[in-house]
Amino acid sequence: MTVAEQSTPVPGIPCWVSLMTRDLRGTQDFYGTVLGWTFRSGTLGEGFTVALVDGLPVAGIGQIAPGLPTAVSWTPYFAVEDVDATTARVRERGGT
Repeated sequence: MTVAEQSTPVPGIPCWVSLMTRDLRGTQDFYGTVLGWTFRSGTLGEGFTVALVDGLPVAGIGQIAPGLPTAVSWTPYFAVEDVDATTARVRERGGT
């Protein structure tokens, strides 16, 4: 499989995930060991990193600011061919 094939999302499947965490270093250590992820700095500042598999970006991990009452959470993103058409179908079915 070529790099282009690996990085071209298939419509309907998760294509990215973001994690908000209270312990960025601990999270990197955990997922580095469990999934073999490596990390590089992101463009969103010191509290954000990009997880890589075989040099390809697979996830964003952000540090929750101290004192911010935000839950630790994963957010999946899904690949679609037409975001406007997909958004219309979501709304038709009562989603937001």
